[in-house]
Parts: sequence; C-alpha cells; structure tokens
Amino acid sequence: SSYFQQMGSMYSAMDVWEELLAGEDGELIAPQVKSQYEMLYGGWPENYDEVILFVDPNNEISDLMLYALGLMPHDDMEEAMISMSKGEAMEAPEMSWSYEELAALGFKLILPAEYYQHDAADGIYTDMSATEAGMDFLYNSDELGVRLKVAGIARPLEGGHGMSSGGIGYTSALTRYAIETTGETDIVKAQLDDPETDVISGLPFPKEDDVEPTDEEKAEAITEHLTTLSAQEKAAAYMDVMGQPSQAYVDAVVDQQMEGMTRQSIEEMIVEQYSSEMGVSGDTVASYIADMSDEDLFERMGEAIAQSVREQYAAGVEQRLSAQTNDQLASLLDMTLEQGAVEPEEGSAQIVGPGASLPAGMAAGMDSGMAMNPGMAGPSPFTPEQFVYLYDNYMPPTRSDSTYEDNLDLLGYVRLEAPSAISIYATTFAQKDEIADLITEYNNSVDEEDEISYTDYVAMLMSSITGIISGISYLLIAFVSISLVVSSIMIGIITNISVLERTKEIGILRAVGASKRDVSRVFNAETLIVGLAAGMLG
Repeated sequence: SSYFQQMGSMYSAMDVWEELLAGEDGELIAPQVKSQYEMLYGGWPENYDEVILFVDPNNEISDLMLYALGLMPHDDMEEAMISMSKGEAMEAPEMSWSYEELAALGFKLILPAEYYQHDAADGIYTDMSATEAGMDFLYNSDELGVRLKVAGIARPLEGGHGMSSGGIGYTSALTRYAIETTGETDIVKAQLDDPETDVISGLPFPKEDDVEPTDEEKAEAITEHLTTLSAQEKAAAYMDVMGQPSQAYVDAVVDQQMEGMTRQSIEEMIVEQYSSEMGVSGDTVASYIADMSDEDLFERMGEAIAQSVREQYAAGVEQRLSAQTNDQLASLLDMTLEQGAVEPEEGSAQIVGPGASLPAGMAAGMDSGMAMNPGMAGPSPFTPEQFVYLYDNYMPPTRSDSTYEDNLDLLGYVRLEAPSAISIYATTFAQKDEIADLITEYNNSVDEEDEISYTDYVAMLMSSITGIISGISYLLIAFVSISLVVSSIMIGIITNISVLERTKEIGILRAVGASKRDVSRVFNAETLIVGLAAGMLG
C-alpha cells in the first residue's frame, strides 16, 4: 500500500490511449497536431477503427507503454517494479521492433455493454468477463468488439514536443462510434426502458424512502429463509456463524495484545515480518512506515491483530465442529433458530461441542450464542449480532446494490447532448481573452452556485511579466529624468563659464555695433549645435 501511495501517481498519470484534437468541418485530426510530428511509417488515421502510435524523439517508448501494448511480459514488469521498490539498479533489456512489426499490432475495443450476455432462463444479464471462458469468448469472438489497426507511427519534430501525452492516438470518430454503438446495445435499451429495475441483477433499484429493517425483522426474515435451504447449506451457514467472534471479544483481545506496545516495538515487528515475506530489505520496509503517524500505525496494527483473532477463532470452531455431519449441523441450526435471539450474558463463556474445549483465551471470550454447553440439552440461542451476520451474508438481496445512474455509467452509456467535460482550444491570445469574457458574462447572469470558476494561468503569467516590465520602465524613466535635469544644469554652467571667459570677443562684437540680442544668439547657436551633435552621437 505504501509503495503504490508513493509510486501510483506516476502510473495513473501515464495515459496510454488519448483522443487526438479534431479539426474543423469534420476533420478528424487538427492541423496543429499534424504540424508537431513527422510521420515515420504509414499515415494519419482516416477511419474510426484506425489509430497511430507515437514514439519519442529517440524512437523509444517507455516500459509502461511496452507493458500496456503487450510487448513486455508481466513477469518482467513485475520484476522491474520490485527492483524499483528495493532501490536496486537494473538494466533495461535491449528490445527493438521494426515499424512493420509495430504496425502489425492489432487491438480490439470491447465496449462495457458488450461484457454482458442475456440469460434467457433467469431473465438477467451475466458478466462474461467474470470467468476465463467468458474472457476467451470476448476477446476471440468476431461477433463482439471492433478491431483497431495501427495506421502509422509518428514522432515529435526535432527540438519540439508533441501535443499528445499518450502512446496511442485515436480520433473522435472512434469516440462517437463507442457512444452510438453503446446506445444501440440490448442491455442499454432495456435499462433505459425500465429505470426502476436493475436489468443486470433483475432487482429493483433502492428508493429514498426505503427503511432499513430492525434487528428483530432481520432475525425473522433470515430464520424463514434458512429453513428453505438444504442440509449442506444449513451446515455451512451454521459453521460460518459459529466461527464469528463477537465484536466485544475481538476488542478485548486486541486491547490485551496491544497493551504496552510502543511505536518502536510495532515498527520492529512489522520490519521483521514483512521483510521476510516480501523479500525486501528491512530498511525499505521501515521507509514505507516511517511517514505514518502514530495514530495510523496503531490503527493498522489493531486491524491486523483483529483479523488474526477472527481467523484463529474460526479455525478453532471449525476444528471442534468438523466431527459433526451435515445433518447434525443442520439440526443444530434448526434448533437454534427455534429459540430465537437472546442477549448474551455478561462475562459468559461456553465450549464449542460436547466435552470439547478451546484455548483458554478464546474460550473465555465466547458469548452464549456461539457454543453449545455440555450441560444443556441443545445449543444456545443466537445473539442479535449473529442473526444480523446471517442476514447480511445469507439473505438473498431484495434491492439492487447499484442505482440507475451507476448502471448507465457501468455500461458506458453517454449522451452527446450532455457531456461531462468540454475542451476549448484557442489559437490566439485574443480568442483566449474572448473566452474569458464570455465566461464572465455568463457568471454575471446566473446565481453564485451556478457560476463557472476558472483560472487563467496565461493571464496570470502575462500580468506578472507586465508588472515587472512596468516597474523597470518607471525606474528607467526616473534615471533619465535625473540625467536630463543634471545635463540641463551642466549646460547652463558651461554656457555661463564660456561667456565669462570670452569677454574680449563680446567687447569686440559690441564695438562693431552688435546688440545684446545678437551676442545672445551667438552663444545660443553654439550651445544648440553642440547639444544637437552630442545628442545625435549619443
């Protein structure tokens, strides 16, 4: 369990089969998909029963893909997983296939509704996949399923990544085929015509106003049913119920066993037991349970002890009752049922079978309904707890365990007008913004519980980048502004100094009749020419 908690997410994220993005106007594959791959062999799927195999830029596929495609034996995959769990280094075997060999791989799509075969005698449907013979019929019969052909093999363009994350790509035509074909199957039609009855089991679906029977009603119902069974069936039922310890007894033994246990002692016990059973190092087992909290660890330990107590209890009862014949056990059941249900006496302990005894710890915990007292003329009556157990395990169901909606999901029934998800692909940022605006417009027109919540990651990213760029721009503007002010002051100072140092030239200009404005124009012209030249050079 710990291993799959750590590693299971990696496998669940690996989609072997993936529907390819469809194009517009009925085009099976969008140009955006085709533009990201180069075709190595064959061509793109053109019919609903054609698929395409994707390889990575190195013409490789993962071991998980090999296993899913039937190219890697189960034993090899299991060995690889065990090596990974042990942290051992492993060498991947060198395996290769030609494009022709891969294209020759055949797949068969069997729809969930096709698993079920109608039984005319009982009027119900039987799951063919529940038996080996049924599985053989499903996968080898030409009457069921559809054969899928590998139309081509493609890989991403150099330096790019393909849109598909799976290994096998199929078109929307196959999806539509599966939906339409499922809706035409006999079992789906029968279920749609009778929404009150489970067509698989033939039982009515549970209703909201159904009331759980009381313990007394359960005892009465199961008593009436058990009387109709054969002697062999009665004997098996009696042996089974006698082998079920009361919950009070189980709790008492668990509390006794766990008294004084510490986390360290539990970890040592688990490491010692499971390292030998699983064939892995103690450090590996310890790493699995290191992250468990004390509460979870003690709870798991209590469950393990309780299971062991029930198994030992049942084994002891079976050993003591095995000397009885089926007729004798059936008679004991009949006699016990006639006495009805009684509450067990506090602290009572009895022995299974005349003159027999169980281990002291087990015998001390038995209640009056689980044994036959040597001094009594017949067996002790069942407790309400035992009657409930018999009812839950031997009473034929009167209601289906499923619901109408669950059955349709199980059979793979889908209505095109009621999709469970819609994928929208925008080719430009403007279209993306338009989609967001449409969602906002819709949210403004409906109640809060009907609103669509979404996260625009691109907008968030662009907003962050825009904010950073704006901050840098403002900083640069400040620096430029300071530079302009400083430059203006410096120009003024330089001009003033140049005036003070050229008083002789100014005097000569004045002497020949130049006005103050003419002198000012000379210096302004020089400053303008120098500033313009410096600006252009800069």
